[in-house]
Amino acid sequence: MQKVKIFVNEIEVNIRRDATKSVLDEDGKRKAIFTAGESIKARFVVERLVDEDNNIVAQWMLLSNVPKEVTATTIGTWYYHRWKIESYFKLLKSSGFNLEKLATRNSNGSV
Repeated sequence: MQKVKIFVNEIEVNIRRDATKSVLDEDGKRKAIFTAGESIKARFVVERLVDEDNNIVAQWMLLSNVPKEVTATTIGTWYYHRWKIESYFKLLKSSGFNLEKLATRNSNGSV
């Protein structure tokens, strides 16, 4: 296993997304209705893994609503483990295993 240094930083951000809905008015013409979005607070976390030669091994940027009691390093570690799980599922679903095409049968022979 390769030894790396972990560099983590975070900042609190406010995210707001406005919405536009298209409706028909009384004349049958399309009309856009604008709705201002509510602002939500989130944490923008950047984590970088650097090897002994100062090469970037991995880097990710995350938005999270996890409370401040959980450190940014912990959030990055959770993401690292989640990514390993996602990669494993991708391997099972494609690369030769094709689990999505596997049909299981009940004891009576139906799918």
